[in-house]
Amino acid sequence: MRNAIAINNKIHMGIYRQKDEDKKLTYKALVESINEEYNDKIKYELADIQLVRYEDGKYRFNILSKNSLKVIKDSEDDLNKLINCGFKEINTYFNVYELVIDRLLNSQNMFTLIQKMLHYKLSQPRDSYYHTFHITRILRINIRFLKGVGCMKGVYKDIVKEGNDAGEKLREKYRSKGSVDKLSGISYRLLNSLKTNNVDSFMDTLLNCYMYVKSSVPEIFLDTLKDEDKFKTIGYAFVAGLIEGRKENNTDNENGGKDNE
Repeated sequence: MRNAIAINNKIHMGIYRQKDEDKKLTYKALVESINEEYNDKIKYELADIQLVRYEDGKYRFNILSKNSLKVIKDSEDDLNKLINCGFKEINTYFNVYELVIDRLLNSQNMFTLIQKMLHYKLSQPRDSYYHTFHITRILRINIRFLKGVGCMKGVYKDIVKEGNDAGEKLREKYRSKGSVDKLSGISYRLLNSLKTNNVDSFMDTLLNCYMYVKSSVPEIFLDTLKDEDKFKTIGYAFVAGLIEGRKENNTDNENGGKDNE
């Protein structure tokens, strides 16, 4: 009970110090309070927490599971990099940090959000205030979540980095052939295969790409044939590298992505 009261007081003060009651600030105060309490005394007595939120005139109830609490704690650095990221849908702005926390509160994986963000990066880059390296951070948060619910077993190497590096290298090969313009259509096809869970279609497109540049397919893609979650994780990391390439990764210390190159 004392822990719940402490968390609630932390959230209240976090909002009170701000001029506007922004839901993003509420979530940030929640994450900070969870991390503080986790470090101080909950680490060895962690239990599910019932979260009650008042949003848009309604009360919303969530059970914040032990797994979600641990993911939030272990993902502190990745989450902080997402605070200023967002995108527009029609006339509505959505904050990425808030969307990621929402999914953790509801014990949902991140694949539909990642699909949407990569699609928007291709179709409406001016309204997409993030870079694809922010998406790789969401993929890493998602791996922690999936491992916590018993998925992604036996994954010890950094499949996000390997998949992303493969996409970046293929982009450079297309650039050297003067064919970067082809990558947008290829990325759409790969995203559609990932969305529909069609491994065969994804691999067909991939093989054609590597035949075009006269290179062998990287070994990391053998893992995509073994497990659906690995397929999506490696696939989305690869497409992220294919869309933007290596240059943006030098600015990974940025908090957000207002530059839409």
